[in-house]
Amino acid sequence: MLRFTIYDGDQPAKTLSLDGAYLIGSDHVPIRAEFEFADGELICHKRAQGPSALNILWPVKGMGSIMLETTRLPERDRPYNLHLELARAQLMRLCQKREDWGLFDIDNIEHIERGFQQSQDLLIESIKSGSMEGAAKIGNDVLRTALPVGEQMCLFHAGMFLTRRRQQGQLGRRLFGCQINPKNKDDLYRKRLINAFDFAYLPTSWRNIEPKQGEFDWDDLDEWFDWLGKHRIPIKAGPLVSFDELRLPDWLYIYEHDFEAIRDFLELGGPVLRIIGVVILFLWILILERLIYYRTGLKSLFEEALNEWERRPERKSWHARQVREAIISRVRISAEKGLPMIQTLVALCPLLGLMGTVTGMIQVFEVMAISGTSNARSMAAGVSRATVPTMAGMVGALSGVFLITILTRTAKRNTAILEDRLTMDH
Repeated sequence: MLRFTIYDGDQPAKTLSLDGAYLIGSDHVPIRAEFEFADGELICHKRAQGPSALNILWPVKGMGSIMLETTRLPERDRPYNLHLELARAQLMRLCQKREDWGLFDIDNIEHIERGFQQSQDLLIESIKSGSMEGAAKIGNDVLRTALPVGEQMCLFHAGMFLTRRRQQGQLGRRLFGCQINPKNKDDLYRKRLINAFDFAYLPTSWRNIEPKQGEFDWDDLDEWFDWLGKHRIPIKAGPLVSFDELRLPDWLYIYEHDFEAIRDFLELGGPVLRIIGVVILFLWILILERLIYYRTGLKSLFEEALNEWERRPERKSWHARQVREAIISRVRISAEKGLPMIQTLVALCPLLGLMGTVTGMIQVFEVMAISGTSNARSMAAGVSRATVPTMAGMVGALSGVFLITILTRTAKRNTAILEDRLTMDH
């Protein structure tokens, strides 16, 4: 058990926030413990032997509440002064970091040395204080002095190494960036961005882009894109897709029950319906990829093939004929790529639907064997699992058959046109 006294001025504290408080043992391993606070005394009932440290959110004047940690303390009958122990632990860490980072005999560090020496003097004064209340008050002064010194040490150490790496060319060109508030267009805000950062991150929030359904507002982003481009500041934007509640528009919540409807439909069809859904999704991804490719990539490949043939000075020998066949084959392979997989998935959809029918009927027969043919309600789940997957498989197959026919004809037509365009000399 560990005991600590806490003071509010010259009197024992009446309240203490224990939010997030915990004990740790050796190697920073948390220890199970219960905490009690009453009459200015904190009692920690721990379930492990040996020294332990208390971590607690502690108010520091001018800095808010900070998670601070005491040193490893052994159990004793007399309570510890929590103010003094937190100050002693903070100063101990400053000494350790000062030693680890070698912050001795370095130029431009005099202000840190003065703050460090002042913290040490205050800690000694706190230890020598004749009263617990006086030690607590001076301990608070140690924290107010030592915490800023720790931040200054970190900044100085980081700046020293960043400067060294920058001089040696070990830093990337785009090291520091910040997220921009697209609504803020203040000149001072933009001036600070230019002076302090290497790139800017523009958040593309759905809430801001489409505040009303079907009405898009790109003005803020467009203005920032133009300004950043004019000042040659690299831009990163995102996220491409985010369903975080803070990024979703308010009007979207009228559809918040659609998820439950889709989930109920999937539960109605059983596990086979989920498999069919994945297959149909993959099928449509392949179909959309082919449709986009035929409108973009295939046209470019077609033009490249024509240019390659036209650049040939000789187009009548056996070798020229073989080159022509190779060009046509390359375009044909590219045009027909993925079509066999689409055909396979189209054929697979009704087969999976049939499998759903079989599994659903098995469930129906099980209900009939247990409760008899008169229990229609128990049989309904099996009947739905038999019919819904079949319907889904047929819908997927029908949509796929229609489109695979279009894709196949497009591929053959482009190949035939290319064959006609690659003429041989006679």
